[in-house]
Amino acid sequence: MNKKRLLIILVSAFLSALSVQTLQAQVRTPDDRLNVISKARLLVYPDLRTLEEMTEGMVTHPFHPRADTLVAPGETTRSVLARIASGISVDGSIQMGGVRYLLLQGRRVGPGDYLPVQHEGRTYQVRIEAVTASSYTLRLNDEEIENNL
Repeated sequence: MNKKRLLIILVSAFLSALSVQTLQAQVRTPDDRLNVISKARLLVYPDLRTLEEMTEGMVTHPFHPRADTLVAPGETTRSVLARIASGISVDGSIQMGGVRYLLLQGRRVGPGDYLPVQHEGRTYQVRIEAVTASSYTLRLNDEEIENNL
């Protein structure tokens, strides 16, 4: 009986050691895991960029205004905004969840959103200030213009 128990213990120890070695062979090294994680990130976020690339143009120096807020010499912000506003074609508006949005070329934009607008060789960041059932308000720097839909 003792020989049988000893044999069972030896066989079970051997099988346990064999299964541990098999499991260790299946575990990847930290470098392999890091490669898999980085590939997965690129699949989930294909436009993954560095922090510097993502914030380029967003972080400004307090004593130097952003280039997209400057107007050409001899022009006023109001005149530039009026020309930009006349060039924006709005498809309509929609209300969702108590907020009214503009429909621009199949896109939905709402109050607080910025529109990058090309005008006379410059890109301006125009802000949507307000949207009502019959009009919308655009802002560039300190100037605002209300347009009818």
